[in-house]
Amino acid sequence: MLARFGGATMADFDVIIVGGGLGGAALARLLAGNGMRVLVAERERQFKDRIRGEFVAPWGGAEAQKLGIYDLLLEKCAHETPYWASLGRPTRDLRTTTPQRLPALTFYHPAMQEVVLDAASSAGADVRRGVSVREVKPGETPIALLEIDGSVRELTARIVVCADGRSSMGRVWGGFSPRRGRQRMLGAGVMLDNLSIADDTSVGAINPFLGRFALLFPQGAGRVRAYLIYPPESVPRIQGDDDVPRFIDESVQTGIPRSAYAGAQLAVDVEIARLFSLRDAWMLERGQIPNAEASIFKVWFTELNERIATAAQDIMGAYALLRSEDPLAPIEGRLEKLYRSFPLYKFAGGTNEVMRNIIAQRGLGMPRA
Repeated sequence: MLARFGGATMADFDVIIVGGGLGGAALARLLAGNGMRVLVAERERQFKDRIRGEFVAPWGGAEAQKLGIYDLLLEKCAHETPYWASLGRPTRDLRTTTPQRLPALTFYHPAMQEVVLDAASSAGADVRRGVSVREVKPGETPIALLEIDGSVRELTARIVVCADGRSSMGRVWGGFSPRRGRQRMLGAGVMLDNLSIADDTSVGAINPFLGRFALLFPQGAGRVRAYLIYPPESVPRIQGDDDVPRFIDESVQTGIPRSAYAGAQLAVDVEIARLFSLRDAWMLERGQIPNAEASIFKVWFTELNERIATAAQDIMGAYALLRSEDPLAPIEGRLEKLYRSFPLYKFAGGTNEVMRNIIAQRGLGMPRA
């Protein structure tokens, strides 16, 4: 809608920003805080977890300071990782080796988007969510066609900023003809819990012989975003939950120690053991006898003890073999005791090979050999 005051055209907004991600929301906060009338049109009602940047290098931190969002990120969602470890090279302290003298920041991308977009709204920007921008018509006074709750509205602005990501329609609306080159590299990312790396150190491994690199960005409390960048001609596309084991295998080939992922796999294995035990308890409560089910739990749990003991040695080295009387023994020597005891667990109460026969015959209905 256009209004005229004294012969001049008055737009609905000074700036309409298409997209409420980090770029769009940070711009909206800055402009609204300086008195401009800003509309943010964001498609998502709730931000989803996608493979997006979750690492801000020190020079990006300096830019965030200029934009006035650095302290906000630290307070609400960001995690400081002052150290950078390139495998095979000394660990680097970014606070003393970069011109900015700042640590790197990591964050969960959807949480960061919410924080910055809320800040834009608090600064006075008009934030609309669940809005589809149908078209932007360039001109002296650009027009944006917004679909809001099933109806289309025309809104004008002095300028329209398209900050809606790598597939932005702004190219089309602006009359550009995008051309794509050959896809030379692909990227895959996974969020993992309980990884065995330092919470304050980002890790990178570059393998020039394989033409790929792997990255680990801790986000605090044992949570880590892991990335793998690889050429598509050498690795079949990695996609979906079923490919997580292959993601880890390819990352290990790239140079990340397998022990770094041990905690994440063990966390999954412990949860599986918990679910097996709950199933047996549920059957007993209903008056059923867990036959093959009890054997499944016995095999899984006793062999999980072996994996835990082995992973402890991979992570802690000789410390994991210190007995309880040694003051340096982790968790009062229980890891050493577990390492000595797990072979017995696999025999006690029926050997695991017998348990596997029970599972095969009574659980899967397979014939006796």
